[in-house]
Amino acid sequence: MGSRDFIYYVDFPDDGWVTPPEPDETIAAWADDVVRDLRAKEGTAVALGSQLRSYGQSYRELEAETGALWIPQVDDGVLATLWADVLVAEPAAATIEAVLEAERARAAAMAVGEDQPSVEVVELPAGPAVRTRMLELGGHGLAGSASLAERVSHLIVPTPAVHDEGRPAIVRHVVGWVLLEHGDDLAELADDCATLVEIERL
Repeated sequence: MGSRDFIYYVDFPDDGWVTPPEPDETIAAWADDVVRDLRAKEGTAVALGSQLRSYGQSYRELEAETGALWIPQVDDGVLATLWADVLVAEPAAATIEAVLEAERARAAAMAVGEDQPSVEVVELPAGPAVRTRMLELGGHGLAGSASLAERVSHLIVPTPAVHDEGRPAIVRHVVGWVLLEHGDDLAELADDCATLVEIERL
């Protein structure tokens, strides 16, 4: 993670969040442990185990710093995913105005079909952030085998700035899902999660 002058913490607004496999843990063993801990019944256990292995592999490939899967009801499987990491930028690119402009350009370039990404500045307890809600082909990083997913990301620009290896740092927090018909409710969940991010200066 480099030499940072801060630590960030991710928290959850309710129960049902499962942390991903540790680096020294096999994905298969992790998935089996989660299925057992959730006391999934036989029919559900097979489907959930397969889903977890897919998400676990996606998480490993993403190389995020932290993350979680939301499984509020075991019979429904994974309903949402969360991951977070840190981006570094040159000082001129690490202002909320510059991040907003860059995120608008990125979202427009990656827009799916007629989707109109929503990009705006919001205020979080951790600082101002650029919030983006959009559809994505190929998933949101942890979409498993789904080809289309939706996500809400928050790029948090702490004020005053925090640093990683001497460069301004931006905390990226992403919640995604594949149940597009429940997008508004899950976008609200994403916002609730983002409000719980804490940044501690060292």
